[in-house]
Amino acid sequence: MRPSERDGLSDAVIGAVAGTVATLAMTCAAAWAFERLQSRDRYPLPPREITERVVQGSGASAGEDVLVGATLLAHFAYGAAAGSLPEVLGTKLT
Repeated sequence: MRPSERDGLSDAVIGAVAGTVATLAMTCAAAWAFERLQSRDRYPLPPREITERVVQGSGASAGEDVLVGATLLAHFAYGAAAGSLPEVLGTKLT
């Protein structure tokens, strides 16, 4: 399908997939680098901090497995949303 034949929804989905793939690459690189840090330099990164604040603010409690899952879900959802944002806002990058 040529770009002129795609509709806005298709472009938003393509952007969301691209954002998810980019988030995966960034997450893998960050995990690789994190493992090489000295223990004193390791601390929770922003996605985890945000997830913990949301859980605490809701009054709920969550175990480590739930926090890890929620953090990854929110992280990749943010990446997908960021990828689709230009189309949603009507901004063409090409």
